[in-house]
Amino acid sequence: MKIAFILALSTLFLEVSGQARLGSSITDLKKEFSEKSYELTSGYDSDKNYYIRVFTNIATVFYFFDEDSYCDQVLIIPDDNGKLNFFVEDYNKSYVIINNQEWKMYNETGIASIKLVFPDVKGEKPYFVWTPND
Repeated sequence: MKIAFILALSTLFLEVSGQARLGSSITDLKKEFSEKSYELTSGYDSDKNYYIRVFTNIATVFYFFDEDSYCDQVLIIPDDNGKLNFFVEDYNKSYVIINNQEWKMYNETGIASIKLVFPDVKGEKPYFVWTPND
């Protein structure tokens, strides 16, 4: 059931240069980003979660996968403050604003949450986290 929901949800996301592809399979994402310009890499993080990383013209994007090999979380790290503002403006126009760091995407199949995170560690860039609401 969760997979069907995520798959349906992923097809309706507004796509902006590497936006979230919640519900996409590992195979689908590797095929979509097969061009060398994306510099696709994959591996496991320190918690043994499988990920795919791609570079777009405005951000670095990490896709994380569940035990069934479907994307269940996306991190979008804008390249600079100008790109960060671009995403915020786009999200403000496209989604429901919850507060100045959180949005909800609603459609006929469900809800996705988007959060802007400012790391506590100096030098780390802010990033967006996309997750499905079950």
